[in-house]
Amino acid sequence: MAIVIKWVAEAKKTFDKNINYLVQEWTETAIRNFLKPTNNILLNIVAYPKMYSASGRNPTIRQAELHKYIV
Repeated sequence: MAIVIKWVAEAKKTFDKNINYLVQEWTETAIRNFLKPTNNILLNIVAYPKMYSASGRNPTIRQAELHKYIV
């Protein structure tokens, strides 16, 4: 069975906000440097979901820190 990543509304909102900030304030290289490890984490979540901690609210939901500077 394929695992599908479902973003909670808050995560989607903050991710989009960070991307918009990078687009407006940083170079294309900085954007790639953010997106590449982000994509790697998403691939890891699909391949190894239990590698990431379960959410305190719902143990079937996994949470991952995409970047140490992103809250």
